[in-house]
Amino acid sequence: IRGSSTAELIFDNCRVPAENVLGQFGAGFLTFMKSLDIGRASLGAACLGGAQAVLDAAVKWAAARQQFGKPIAQNQSVHFVIADMAAEIERMTGPFAEQMTLADNIIDIPTGAMPIIFSPRGLLVFLLPLNAAINGRTVYTGISPLVGKEGEALFDESLTIVDDGTLEKGIGTAPFDDEGVPKRRIPIVENGVFKNFLFDKTTAAKSKRESNGCANRGIFTPPGPGISNLAIEVGDVSKEDMIAGIEDGILVDGVLGMGQGNIISGVFSNPFGAVFKIEKGKLVGRVKDGTISGNIYSNLKEISAISDVQETVYGSFHAPHIRVDSLTVAGK
Repeated sequence: IRGSSTAELIFDNCRVPAENVLGQFGAGFLTFMKSLDIGRASLGAACLGGAQAVLDAAVKWAAARQQFGKPIAQNQSVHFVIADMAAEIERMTGPFAEQMTLADNIIDIPTGAMPIIFSPRGLLVFLLPLNAAINGRTVYTGISPLVGKEGEALFDESLTIVDDGTLEKGIGTAPFDDEGVPKRRIPIVENGVFKNFLFDKTTAAKSKRESNGCANRGIFTPPGPGISNLAIEVGDVSKEDMIAGIEDGILVDGVLGMGQGNIISGVFSNPFGAVFKIEKGKLVGRVKDGTISGNIYSNLKEISAISDVQETVYGSFHAPHIRVDSLTVAGK
């Protein structure tokens, strides 16, 4: 189901009069993406509202539905399901309301290096390039920066990443992959040391390896290697303490244009999406105009802190908050 009917339009050799140019010349993509800010927020609010409506209907139905002479709401198993639904909605509502409040105060930042906390959603700026680089296809084609580096300490020793096909309640959890190979817990990075690529049978054979249970099949496509549940292990610092420990920095909850360019190289440069200013240990507002850039293979060598709580985002990714101090942002 599409949240909005957004499509790409390409105009070839089209001249636009100066008086009709919207925004700064050459910044059309950024201007367009900014126009989606309100839409993204309203879609999120609509989803939360829909979830609350479903919960209200479930509570009402459980109180009215009779089984063995009593409402099913009195059954403990039904209690558990409704309680889980309510807790999940509350978990999403709090951060969403906080971000909407912070968005009322727009703050500009200067260009330069500063401490940055990446939320689980914001960490996709690192996880998407890594996901591309560990795909088994990159081994026999030789295009990944990680080829030939298994067993080397490439990242900060505090970083451990696994792909766990056995994770309880994981969206990608199953006894077997789509070629019948048993799924397992695969260490990708262990205490900073790169350990494994993800293979299906085809890429394993071409790379002279063995499948490690990572075949994913689409409805109309043959199997190919892919993640099950990619998880970054937690650290020992709360998110609140991480924020409190920053005098002047930002929290990145999302950027624009992820997945564009040569992501497998690890290089990224993205305009701000949901980015919030930290001053004297507190979130004080939203930063709209700016760009963040870096390289995951250098930035993830210098991790300052990892939070002690993991969140699930976009279904297959499980991550805590991570603080990195080696990145540069371009602001006003």
